[in-house]
Amino acid sequence: MAYNETRVTITGVVASEVTRTVVGTGYSRANFRMLTRERWWDVDREAWIEGGHMFLSVTCWRNLADNVKASLANRDPVFVAGKLTIKELPDSGKYRQFIDIEAYAVGPDLTSCRVAITRPPDTSPPPPAGHKPAPNPPKPAATTPDPAATTPDPAATAPDPAAPDPAAPGPAEPAATTPDPPKPAIAAPRKEGETAPTRRKPRATPTPPAASSPTPSAAPTRPAALTPPTRDLGLELGEVDKVPF
Repeated sequence: MAYNETRVTITGVVASEVTRTVVGTGYSRANFRMLTRERWWDVDREAWIEGGHMFLSVTCWRNLADNVKASLANRDPVFVAGKLTIKELPDSGKYRQFIDIEAYAVGPDLTSCRVAITRPPDTSPPPPAGHKPAPNPPKPAATTPDPAATTPDPAATAPDPAAPDPAAPGPAEPAATTPDPPKPAIAAPRKEGETAPTRRKPRATPTPPAASSPTPSAAPTRPAALTPPTRDLGLELGEVDKVPF
């Protein structure tokens, strides 16, 4: 089947004798003319009214051509299904259009006739002598499933009582509690004649001195050279030996 080909089904009658030929490839080809006419029933006249009509050519191939040649004759009611083509061929110096149907199915129109179906004999060549048909492969034996393998073990499928149930709700979380404020200390009652203890004043916490920025000082002056003192002993030249050192 080709793309965009026009397939039709037409009902009519055979309008010529069926001719059969064998082409160069060895296939059979059958041709006949077909007439299709429009008609309808007129209620007022109580008669069939003839409308427009059309002639067309039908071409059949291979087994269909052989069966059409052996089954149909002129004026037989038929239906034809196939591919519609329109050809232009020269005729008396002019080109004329010819409507042709390459049929893939042809049969009798049972609304106007009755037929007895006869199947053609089998024409395929017989098998050679001594030929034995290939034996059919043995079918695998049906296996019955082992009930012990398919039946689940109740001990294996029973739930473990010690295992926690995933569907059961978990333990409730403890509610958040606020610590109680400290209670004031209660002094013990004093005995008669006992004086109240003297409370010691809390020791003052020394305050660290504020950090102060260092004041730039003048460059230190270098002291003058020291001169050892001179003892004026008022000595004379003659008294040097009497002075104790």
